[in-house]
Amino acid sequence: MRLSKFATLAALASAVVLGRPAAAEHPCAPTVERRLDELNVDRAKIGGIGYAPRVSSNRRRSKVLGIDAWVGFPSCRGSLVIKMAPDCEFREAYASGACTLEGVARP
Repeated sequence: MRLSKFATLAALASAVVLGRPAAAEHPCAPTVERRLDELNVDRAKIGGIGYAPRVSSNRRRSKVLGIDAWVGFPSCRGSLVIKMAPDCEFREAYASGACTLEGVARP
């Protein structure tokens, strides 16, 4: 059961939305959208959004620790990273690389 849950999350997390509706919306998309609203991010300035699981693994099993959404902007080298729990609950957001956003910390 754990393996199939992990495989499903990994498959969903590998989807990237490039400024157009995805064939299947990622389960964490509503959390990302709420955070983008709170930060007043202009959707027209987003180049794409990618989702990736944070995984801890050893020889016996893998465990999904959370999901990260990487929001890319053509205007800067870097991303807005939105970290969430496995159930998509918001944890934190930070700007990576050369991107800066008002109200967003740097790691």
